[in-house]
Amino acid sequence: MWARLRNERDEGPEKLTAKQIAGLAGEFYHQLCQEFDDDPGDAIGWEEGAYVVLQDCCPDLDDVRPSKRRLQQAAEARERRFGKSADSLLVRHKLTVSPASRDALLKELVDAFALAAEYHWRRAKGDFAPDPAANRFPEFAPVQPKEKKRPIDQITLDDLFLDWKLLHLANGKAERTVADYRQKWESLASYSGTTEAEAITKATIRSWCASLMHPEPGSGQTPLSPRTVRMKYLAAVKAIYGVAVETGKIAENPAAGYAPKVAKPKRERPQGFTEDEAATILTVSRKALDNLGRMSPDNKLGVRWIPWVCAFTGARVGEVAQLRKEDFREDKGIPYIRITPEAGAVKGRRYRDVPLHPQLVDEGLLTFVRSHAPGYLFFSAKTPEDAVKKANSVAGKVSQWVRKDVKITDDRISPNHAWRHRFKTLCFLSDVPPDYAEVLMGHEDGRAARGYGDYPISALAREIRKLPVLHFEKDA
Repeated sequence: MWARLRNERDEGPEKLTAKQIAGLAGEFYHQLCQEFDDDPGDAIGWEEGAYVVLQDCCPDLDDVRPSKRRLQQAAEARERRFGKSADSLLVRHKLTVSPASRDALLKELVDAFALAAEYHWRRAKGDFAPDPAANRFPEFAPVQPKEKKRPIDQITLDDLFLDWKLLHLANGKAERTVADYRQKWESLASYSGTTEAEAITKATIRSWCASLMHPEPGSGQTPLSPRTVRMKYLAAVKAIYGVAVETGKIAENPAAGYAPKVAKPKRERPQGFTEDEAATILTVSRKALDNLGRMSPDNKLGVRWIPWVCAFTGARVGEVAQLRKEDFREDKGIPYIRITPEAGAVKGRRYRDVPLHPQLVDEGLLTFVRSHAPGYLFFSAKTPEDAVKKANSVAGKVSQWVRKDVKITDDRISPNHAWRHRFKTLCFLSDVPPDYAEVLMGHEDGRAARGYGDYPISALAREIRKLPVLHFEKDA
C-alpha cells in the first residue's frame, strides 16, 4: 500500500493496457477456480449465481440501449461485488490506476467470474475435462516505471496533498474529507497554473479567493459566498500547508493570516423550532408508518422516531440516524443512549451518553427498540463507513419530509439542525448548567478543565428531567 501511494505521488495513476487488464482478470479467474476445484458444490447454485451477477453488473444484458441510470446502477454493482477483489489485485502489483482503467478491470472481473461459474457448473455436473478457458488469459506484464520528469528536490502540490492525506487517514479521520479537500486543492492548482508548492504565495491565495467569490463574467462559474470560501476552500488549503510547515517541507503557510470578511447573517426568527412547529412535526411523525405511501420501511421508521429523539436529546440528526439497538442501555434503572464512533460519524470522535427524557419513554421508543433486531435501527450496514452514507441518506429523507409533508417551509431554519438550537434554548429556560448542556449535546469548548472527571448518568438524567414535556393533542 505504501508503494502504491509513493507511485501515486511520484508518477501519478497508471493507464493499463487491455492485455494487462486481462492478465489481472486471469489471476482472479484462476484463484476462483482453484478455491472450489475439489468440491464445486451445486450446479444450480453456480448457474443462478452467475445469472444474478450478470443481471446486476451488465447494463446491456437485456437492453441494447441502457439508460444513464441503469449504467450508473451497473457501475455501482460492479464496485460493490468486485471492488475489493480489484483492490487486492492492484495492491499485489503495487499499482495505482486511473478511474477508466479501474472500471475496465471491474468489467473484466465480471466476465472472469462468469467463466469461473461455468467451469464449476461443469465440474458439479461431473465433467472434469481440461478447462477450455485455462489459456484464455495472458500472464500479467508488470507496468514499467516511468522516467521521472521533475527534479527530486522539487516539492509539488501533489507532494503536500499526499503528506496531509496520509496523516489524516493515519489519525483515523473521515475518508470522505480527502475527496472534499482534493477538490479545493485542485481548484487552487488550476487557478495558479503551477505544480510547485513554493510558487504559491500569499498574493496567489488572496487572488484565488477573490476569483471564487467574484468569477469572471462568462466563465460559467457560480459565485461562492465569503463564508463558503473561508470555511471550506481556505480552510482546506490552510490545513494542507500547515502539515507541510510542521514536517519542514515548506517554510511558511501562504494561507495563514488571511480570511475573507464574512458578514453576519440576518436573524429574523429563532434558529430553533418554535413550540408550534415542534408539536406539528412530532404529531405528524406519529402517523409516518401509515401515511408515507411508497417510502421504504426503514425511512418511515426514521421519520417516525428520529425527530422525537432529536427533540429530547439535542443530538445531531446523523448521530440519531445511525443509532443501533445495542446503543440503548440502562444504568441503575436509568435508560440512556450511547452515541459512539463505533456506530458511524461522531464529531470529535468521542462517545457520550445521553439519558432518555421521560416523554421519549412514554412515547414508546424503548418498546420499538426492544422489538427491533440487533444492529442499526433505520438501515442495514456492515461497516461504519457504509453507515455514515446510509445515515446521511435517512437524515436527508427526514429533512425532505419536514419540508414536503409537514409543510415547515421557512428557509431561515434547518429542518434537521433546528432541533439542536431548540434543545439548547430549552436548557437555558430550564436552568440546565451550560457545562451539562454542552456534555449532553457533544459540544467542545476547548477548555483543559473539561478533560477531567466524568458526568455520571444519574447527574445527566437529573438535568434532562428539567426539560419540559411538550404538550399537544395525541390525535391531532
